[in-house]
Amino acid sequence: MIDSFKQTVEQGKKLAGLYLDGLRLSAAETLTQMFSAIALAAVILLLGIIVLVLIAIGACALLSEYIAPFWAYMVVAGFFVIVIMLLVALRRVLFLDPIARFISGLIVNPPSMPADENKENAEADEHPGQ
Repeated sequence: MIDSFKQTVEQGKKLAGLYLDGLRLSAAETLTQMFSAIALAAVILLLGIIVLVLIAIGACALLSEYIAPFWAYMVVAGFFVIVIMLLVALRRVLFLDPIARFISGLIVNPPSMPADENKENAEADEHPGQ
């Protein structure tokens, strides 16, 4: 009776360790996806800023052929002020909601294994010890 209890405790410890390992792997996968999304967003943001600067310079050069250069720069600056005001007004729709949906999707519904891995794991469960 005591041996049976000891075996049950040992198996419980092993099961708890496996659950903890699964939790660690799930957390690592979630963090990896989150950090890769952040890195991708940072690269896209950096390249977007470079493109916007070059477009602004080109727009100023083009407008300065028709109006005074000072006013050409003011028109381009005014355009960017309007864009910034729109981004601030629509920040919830454009930024907060998608980010919250992405993070909650990672945490609440962790990504499942691809079909091929599920199939391999199911076959391994059917034929243990191979």
